Amino acid sequence: DELDWIPLKVDVGSGRLEQYQLLQAKPKPDLLHRSTVRSPSGLPIKAVLDSARAKEHRVFLLTMEGVAIIVADEVKKKITTAKLSGMEFHRVLAAG
Repeated sequence: DELDWIPLKVDVGSGRLEQYQLLQAKPKPDLLHRSTVRSPSGLPIKAVLDSARAKEHRVFLLTMEGVAIIVADEVKKKITTAKLSGMEFHRVLAAG
């Protein structure tokens, strides 16, 4: 997937800075299935992925406005196996 990692220094208190990475990705709204429920402005309210289009992607964003990062199950398993913190996972519906 088309991802960029932008290095950031984050103040974690007491003047200490730690290195973090900002994930930057180009949105992929074309991966949404036609059954997606959208707001009047066109943003997905209840996103449904088009499984045929999304299957080749592992990490992506659906819109720039949202904060959701979509990851494949294999990526989720690697994140949880590595015991990384600060993430919560929710299933995204898919239709073929």
